[in-house]
Amino acid sequence: MRYVLTFDPGLTTGWAVLDYDGMIVQCGNLLEETVLEKNFLRDMVDRLAREYNIAEVIVEEMPPGSPGDRSRRLEAVRQKLTTATGLFQVRYVNPSTWKTSRGVLTAPRFDRWDDAPVTQHQRDAVGIARWWLNVRGDQT
Repeated sequence: MRYVLTFDPGLTTGWAVLDYDGMIVQCGNLLEETVLEKNFLRDMVDRLAREYNIAEVIVEEMPPGSPGDRSRRLEAVRQKLTTATGLFQVRYVNPSTWKTSRGVLTAPRFDRWDDAPVTQHQRDAVGIARWWLNVRGDQT
């Protein structure tokens, strides 16, 4: 079985691993300080790549920000994510592309994972994966 790893980056970064049948196998959130820890994100991506047969990595594009502290913090997250996923050919997707796709709009709402409510960031990471699997299916 092959898997896709997706990220919804931000000050809280959502992530998800789905198999090619669209089943969620893992997902979570990473707080900014966790993402910025020296090797945490790279080690996490390496672990997921070993644990699952990660074939593709999809990352939501981060819009350019205005000057200021928030933009600097988001840029630091983006750089860490770029470094951590460096062994993959990462595909980037604009939020307006995946969020408006029919496959995402008609998918059942994803509200719980591991007996806990999910955040919008987790929901978005799963949505990105579902969008990609739908687009990918149209290409084969």
